[in-house]
Parts: sequence; structure tokens; C-alpha cells
Amino acid sequence: MALGQADVFVNVAGGVRIEEPGADLAIALAIASAARGAPMRPGLAAFAEIGLTGRLRAATQADRRAGECAKLGLECALVCEGSVKNGAGLELIEVTRLGKALALGLESRRGEPEPEL
Repeated sequence: MALGQADVFVNVAGGVRIEEPGADLAIALAIASAARGAPMRPGLAAFAEIGLTGRLRAATQADRRAGECAKLGLECALVCEGSVKNGAGLELIEVTRLGKALALGLESRRGEPEPEL
């Protein structure tokens, strides 16, 4: 996904400042969704840090995050592999790379090839 010529602005509801790296994956999914014109999967939560090479790292307190997602009625969570021990009833989608996370977290548009992983 070529974004080198684009200005990317992320707006968070209520003007909250995001200083927590566990939001990296959710922000990346939002940017990719807008760039591709493809919506995120309904009922999906996403939390993980993203390294410079695209490798995902576990977000702190992953079990607690999963529990809160379940309480909010979300159905599944896209997380770093091995980071969540207790999914609290959520379907866990465990991945290690950003490309795979984008492929699984976004709905593909009809007639469009799946992104390379």
C-alpha cells in the first residue's frame, strides 16, 4: 500500500491523545481501511504494537483488554500471537505480521485480489 505521497491524519474521538503503543494495530487498520476503501470486519477489536519491520508485539495487559472487548459486545480480536491467555469468550485471531493482520482485519472488495502477505 503506497502512502508515501499522502498526508495521513488520525483523529481520535474526544481529542484523546494516543500515547499507548497498543493502539498501533488499530490505527494501522483504520489507515489501510481508508486507503483501500475496504471496511474493517464488523465486531473486530485490534490491539498490538507494530515494529519497524512490520512484526507485531504483544500489547500490555492483553488479557484485560480482551475482557473489556468482550464486555463491550465485540465478537473477535486481532492480536499478536501468544499474547492473550484468556480470550474471555472472544474469537482470537492471532498473527505475527502486519500484512497478515491487514488481510484478516479488512473485508476484501469484490473483484480485488487479496493483498500480498
